[in-house]
Amino acid sequence: MPAKAYPFLVALLGLVVIAPALGTGWYADDAYYWALPGWLAARHESLPAIMQHAFALWLFGNARFYPGLVVEKFLVFATFTNVLAYKWLLVVLTLITLELFRRCVAAYAGVPIGNLAALVACALLQERAYHDAILAYNGMPQVVAITTLLSLLAFAGVLAHCRRRTLIAAALLYLLAALTYEAVYGFGVVYVLLARARGRSWADALKVSAPMLAISVACFALVGALHVLMPVAGPYALRLAPQPFARAAFDQISAAFPLVYWWADPNVIFGRGIDAFVSYTPLRPLLLLAFAFVAWLAIRAVPAGSLRPMPLVGVGALTIVVLALPVATLAKYQDELRLGWGYLPVFGEYFGVALLIVALVLAVRRVPGAPIVWALLLGACAALTQATNARVAQVLAPDHDAQRAFVWALRGGLLRGVPDGATIASATPEPWLEPDGAGPEGISSSGLYFAYAGVRVHPIADTGAADVIVRYDATAGRWTCSPGPGRAYCSPR
Repeated sequence: MPAKAYPFLVALLGLVVIAPALGTGWYADDAYYWALPGWLAARHESLPAIMQHAFALWLFGNARFYPGLVVEKFLVFATFTNVLAYKWLLVVLTLITLELFRRCVAAYAGVPIGNLAALVACALLQERAYHDAILAYNGMPQVVAITTLLSLLAFAGVLAHCRRRTLIAAALLYLLAALTYEAVYGFGVVYVLLARARGRSWADALKVSAPMLAISVACFALVGALHVLMPVAGPYALRLAPQPFARAAFDQISAAFPLVYWWADPNVIFGRGIDAFVSYTPLRPLLLLAFAFVAWLAIRAVPAGSLRPMPLVGVGALTIVVLALPVATLAKYQDELRLGWGYLPVFGEYFGVALLIVALVLAVRRVPGAPIVWALLLGACAALTQATNARVAQVLAPDHDAQRAFVWALRGGLLRGVPDGATIASATPEPWLEPDGAGPEGISSSGLYFAYAGVRVHPIADTGAADVIVRYDATAGRWTCSPGPGRAYCSPR
């Protein structure tokens, strides 16, 4: 198969694996930020103003410094107001990440290994009914991965040609990633290992990686200083007790490995036994065979003796660890994580696991029949991952249906006759219809009412005190409105 075909095949197979995400609605934190445009319009507030508010809130309230995330997040939700367009953004950013990963591995280890590594990564892209980069979270994990991979690609040019301008580009791209998310603070050491793997002495590897190491040290020092100056007592407090730290680190690291979410089933959505397996994770034989065939071609294309497995093991393991450990230091995730759940950095950890699997493939490739066995295993993994992703989308479908019906109802006059200033409550417990003050950065569902019905209402939690009550009939897929106690602003509909 022509080498030029692999990027397209990787993109196509990756799309098939993660495509169930396109059928989901606003999920997790997105269910709050979905209301952003209407919330800003109703309050006559500007986008820069809420960015400034959010930055100060996270910095002084939780000692977290990530201006890049604040800017990226609010720009995304101010721009992508259609849920399908937003989901396509997440999918496209994921496919771009896969392609840059392929190119990055190719730059350091050769094109055939880059092609194989990207295929393996496709088979690992699990979607979870938890905090998930492919289902939600404004594409931030993908943007961080993209900027980091671009930095690593520039660094490969530094190692090959020693150009100062390229080194500056590598450092600036890594700095951008670090200013967007803390999970990559420790990634500076990966540059050292990559330089060493390319034949540099330890002293020379440290020297050429010095700008990235300096960024890592500066970022960690900043976080330490912030926690000293502004001690955090909430969920984002540092907790370094050995036992909860080790448990959280194990859960975060293990979540990146193949099919762990399905096997552990922390959301109890897959069931047990052969009947549950067939019902909840229906395999696509065509995907299994197609993926296995392409993987077999990729394995065969790797020249004999082209690379020792150990550098891949070292870089892969280090990538997983440096991304996982910052999560494990925070009280929130020590209390929250379970086997099978991995917080957002697990998206980057997938690529470290892909390198470990490629190293295993290379280590046993000369065993008779090994390429066929590995190809079938990768095909089965991809097919199972796609099936579990489809199951997650099925579980999340009721929220998507309710959100879509809510928009239609508001546009169709659900709140006709309700004046500005009325209080409103939902008799149906929907996680995306939170009262004022419940959402992040103060965002509430009042933005949804203004965006789709043109009325400024105040969402509250108590239906007994609300002027207007809305409720959802999931069977009929219909929202209705009724007056609250002593009010008659809207007639039942």
